[in-house]
Amino acid sequence: MPSLSVTISTPWRSITAAVERAVAALPVAKDGVGLAGAMIDRHGVLIVTLSDGKLCELGRVDGKDGDHGLGFDDMSIEQTGERVATLKFVRGEQVKTFDLAFPAVIDRGVFKEGQAYTAGDAVTFGGSLWIAQKDTGQKPDGPDTGWRLAVKKGRDGRDLPRG
Repeated sequence: MPSLSVTISTPWRSITAAVERAVAALPVAKDGVGLAGAMIDRHGVLIVTLSDGKLCELGRVDGKDGDHGLGFDDMSIEQTGERVATLKFVRGEQVKTFDLAFPAVIDRGVFKEGQAYTAGDAVTFGGSLWIAQKDTGQKPDGPDTGWRLAVKKGRDGRDLPRG
């Protein structure tokens, strides 16, 4: 049996013609009417406003009352770290907890070699105040040490004459 060779242009022409006929058969689009707004009146009737300005009453909508959420009466706050507080909401067996982190600066005094510092710790070094930008144990006296200079040391004052 001899083989039949077909190029892509042969079926492509018939596909293109079929698509053109289908598109030509589509009705001309008309502007429709959309939904502009909705509300439930005091009697529980749903009223929608259409984009052409007309109002349509769709009837009474009776919904199921939802469960009440957890409120301040159900909340307790506990400090769980130097910069973290835990909010705990409890009602019966329902419990929700959220950790709330505070980006606070904590004064650690004079820098001590070998001590680990975390982001937000402030130390005095060389008469200046430094704040850790990341966890570090390096001296705050050079680039890429994880420290930012917050307050530079002032100049020494002149000695007053005695007398």
